[in-house]
This record gives sequence, structure tokens and C-alpha cells, in this order.
Amino acid sequence: MKWTLYKHPLHNSTEKTDASIGSLVTVYISENKKYVRRVFDADGITVSEKKPIVKTIVGMRKLFTNELHWLSALKDSNKVPKFIDADVEEMSIIQEYVGTDVYTLLQNKKELPSDVVQQIVEIYQEYKQKGLFKNNGGPRNLAIKNNKVIAFDFKWSKTRTISTIDKEWMSICHFMKRIHPDLLSELKQTFDDFPVEQSLLKKYR
Repeated sequence: MKWTLYKHPLHNSTEKTDASIGSLVTVYISENKKYVRRVFDADGITVSEKKPIVKTIVGMRKLFTNELHWLSALKDSNKVPKFIDADVEEMSIIQEYVGTDVYTLLQNKKELPSDVVQQIVEIYQEYKQKGLFKNNGGPRNLAIKNNKVIAFDFKWSKTRTISTIDKEWMSICHFMKRIHPDLLSELKQTFDDFPVEQSLLKKYR
């Protein structure tokens, strides 16, 4: 299979994107654009054409192993890209390519599915069932394929515990508000363990 190095569409944008873009893995797209290969290479070049923020093989291996762990936990999910293969020596993962990320679609003023809020709520319900805290959830790590929202990139994910719930909600508040004005309130109503905003403000002042 032939692979082409992937460069993010916004990596050299003159517009203010207000988000970091591809700061860790080297990404390749198959020639037929059906598959994506993500390589955890401490000496690689990221999709933003910079060196990875994690600069050690040990650090990269931890993230690679963590991603494989969560992909295994989500192996039966239809809300993540189909897993194809992994190379432990190369520290690479091949999955189905699900298209342009939602952040880029929003920057280019593309319309999202009319039920995008409900789809994302269902994704987070699945995370909760699997005991997963995404940790880097948001439009940069979501894509739309055939009007279906697909989540990817689980290298920073953690086990969902009482001590991580505050940070999970803060992550959601920071990233998800860009997608739809109703999304935060819908997620808040769905998850009764998320803290009230006032308590978060006091806790993190």
C-alpha cells in the first residue's frame, strides 16, 4: 500500500484558529484515501510540520500503548474509525480514514448534520459506559462521514474516575462550545455527575 504524508489543511492558515493542530504523531493517508496510518515517532514530523511535543521513545510508547488499550475497549463501537492493524515495533496504527476533522469544517463554514448534538451526546454516553475520559475531545478529533459523527485519537484518554470528572467537564466546556450552542446544556442534562460551573470556578481560581 502506498502512503502520502498528511498535512493538516489549517497548518499554515493565516486565520487565527485558536487551537493546536497535530502536535504529536506523524500521519499518512493511503493512496486510495481509505486508510490513515498514525506513527508515534519521537523523531517524526507532525501534520503541522513541526517536531512532536513528546520527544522520547519511552513517552511515545506510553501514548501508543494507551491508544491501543482504548481502541480495544471500543472495538465494537460504530462511533470510532474501524481498526485495521497495528505495528508494535514501528508504533503505528492503521484505521479507516473518516475524512476532514470537524474543526476544519467549521473554519470553512461547512454545515454539520442536523442531529450533531444528539450524536455527540451518544458518543459521550458510550465513553461513560466504557469508563473513558477522552481528555482531548473536541472538533479537532471528530470527523463526519456519511452524516455520521466519528471520534478519533485516544492517546491521551484516561480511566473515568471521580477525580477526573471535573477535568472532563472543563475539557468539554473548552472545546465543544464551538460545535453547537445547545451542546453543553444537552451534555450537562445527560450526565448528572458533572459539577456546576460555580464550583469549578472556585476550585480552579
